[in-house]
Amino acid sequence: MNRLNIYSRTILLVIALSVFSSFSLALKGDEGVPPDFGKSNSTLLIVKLVKMNKQNEKIQKIFTEYYKGKFEMVENADDSKYSNTDEYRFVMYTRAIWNEASGMGDTRMSASWSYSAYIIDKSTGKKYPVGFEGGAYGPFFKDYAKRLEKARAANTGN
Repeated sequence: MNRLNIYSRTILLVIALSVFSSFSLALKGDEGVPPDFGKSNSTLLIVKLVKMNKQNEKIQKIFTEYYKGKFEMVENADDSKYSNTDEYRFVMYTRAIWNEASGMGDTRMSASWSYSAYIIDKSTGKKYPVGFEGGAYGPFFKDYAKRLEKARAANTGN
């Protein structure tokens, strides 16, 4: 294979990965959203990413814009001040996963972060995971905030 062909394939791969990582979530049905989310007038707790202030600020901004229910960004949802499950029924745990570099040559993937989240219903202990990880945290959390708002609005009638 000539050098230009290898270079072109590498560039196309990088472009494709960049485009795909910025797409919206491809969730199935109500994946990651509890069925009765928003029925009670509780405050959603969003557990911050550890040592990722920029990402936490962006998540705060996204939820302020796209989620109309009450929420709080917290360091630790297990704090005793959040023990009232009527007031703080749902906890969203944010996740940042470090993906090590892999492969060699044309197939090498550079190291990168990917983001995901899940919600726990504190009243039942049930976990509602998002079965998706995205490299672009802004679009990931924007789409998730919109999904949660849609469920909240449908369950409260506003």
